[in-house]
Amino acid sequence: MFKADSRIAITLFFVFYILTTLLNAGFMGTDEYWTGITRYVPAQTKTLSNMMVADDVKSPTQIMPLLGLSQFALKLGFEAPYLQYRFVQIFMGLFSTFLVGFCLLRFVARQKYFLVFACFTFYFAGAFAFTRPMYESLSAPWILFSALSLQEYFKNKNLKWVLWSVAAVSVAFMLRPQTGICALGLMGFLVLKKDWKAFAWAAGLGLVFFLIAGIPDIFLRDGFHSSLKGILFYNVKYGASYAQQPWFFYIPLVFIMMCGPFWISKKSFALFKEFWSEHKIFWVYIILLISLHSFFPQKWERFVIPVLGLMILIMADWVYYFWKKGQRTRIWVLGIFNLILWAPSTFFPAQKNIIDMSRYLDSHPEIKEVVRYKNNPQWITEVFIRRTDWKWREVQELPAASLTCDSRL
Repeated sequence: MFKADSRIAITLFFVFYILTTLLNAGFMGTDEYWTGITRYVPAQTKTLSNMMVADDVKSPTQIMPLLGLSQFALKLGFEAPYLQYRFVQIFMGLFSTFLVGFCLLRFVARQKYFLVFACFTFYFAGAFAFTRPMYESLSAPWILFSALSLQEYFKNKNLKWVLWSVAAVSVAFMLRPQTGICALGLMGFLVLKKDWKAFAWAAGLGLVFFLIAGIPDIFLRDGFHSSLKGILFYNVKYGASYAQQPWFFYIPLVFIMMCGPFWISKKSFALFKEFWSEHKIFWVYIILLISLHSFFPQKWERFVIPVLGLMILIMADWVYYFWKKGQRTRIWVLGIFNLILWAPSTFFPAQKNIIDMSRYLDSHPEIKEVVRYKNNPQWITEVFIRRTDWKWREVQELPAASLTCDSRL
C-alpha cells in the first residue's frame, strides 16, 4: 500500500503530464518542425516513399512510427494537418508519460516515491520535454528504462533485466541514433563485472536489433544503415555551418540543468561519494552522450534531453540529502526558482504565434496574400495550411501600398 503522500505525488505526475500533453500543442525548436513534422504531415501526401528527402540524414526508423500515427489519424477522419500533428503528439506524449511512470513505479524504492515523482512532475523542463514527438524526447523514456533495468540486473542478477536494458537502448537508438552510444556503457559495465554470460546475451540481442534497425535503409535509403553513416559524415562536414560552440559547451549546460549552484557546499564531495554506487550507471550514460555531442561543432540544448530522466533521478537524491542534513532553505529557494520556470514551460505552448497564424490561414480561404514586413515572420508552419492559393508579399517599409480585401499584414 502506498503512503498517502506518495499517492498524491504519483497522481500529480500523471495529471500534469497528461494535461501538458493535451493542452500544450507547442514544439521545441525549428529542427523539430523541418526534420520532424514536415515528414509525416499532411498525411494525405506523405508516404514511406517520399517521407525522406534527397540529402536526408534522418533514419527511417525515426520517422516511420510518426508517419504511421499520422496515417492512422487520417483514417479516423482528421483531415486537417494540424489535427494529424496533434494526434501524433498526444499519442506519443501519453505513451512516454506512461512509460516514464512505469519505470519509476517498477524500479524506484517505494520510500522514494514521493520525492522522485515530485521531482519529475515539477522539474521545470520535465513535462514539456517528455511529451513532445521530437526524436530526443521520444528516446528519453527508453534511456531511462535501459539504465534502470541495468541497475536492477546488478541488484538481483536476473538475466531478463539485461535483455530489457539492451532492448530499451536499442529502441532509443532507432528513435535517436546518437543515444546508441549509451550501449557502450551497458556493455562496459558487464565487462568490468566479468559477467561474460550476460555480456554474450546482451551482445547477441543488441546485434539482432542493430540488424533490424538497418533494414529500412535498404529499401528507403542507399543501403544497410546508410542513414547512420550519413549522419556521422554530415555532422563532420556541415555541422559548423549551423552553429559553433566550444567543446565544453555541455559542461556548464548540464551544471545549470541539474541546478548546480544550489548544490555548492562543503558537503558536495560527500554527496557524490554517498550516491556514487547508485548513480554510476546514470552518470556513465550521461557522460557518454554529452561526450559524443561535444565532438561536433553544432551543439544544442535539446541534445541533452535523452538523459534528462537520469539527471532528475540524481537530483531527487540530492534534494533528499540536503533536506536530511537540515539545509532546507536552499531546497525551498530551489523549489520557488524552479516553479517560476516550470509554469511557462508547461502551460504556455512554444511556437504558438506561428502555429496560430498557420491555422488562421487554413481556416480563412478568402486570404490570398500575406504582406510580410522585413521578412517577419521568417517562416510559419505552412504544412498546417491545406490550401496553396496564397502567397507572401515582402515590404520594407510601412504603410504598405496597394492592400486589397484579400490581403493581410
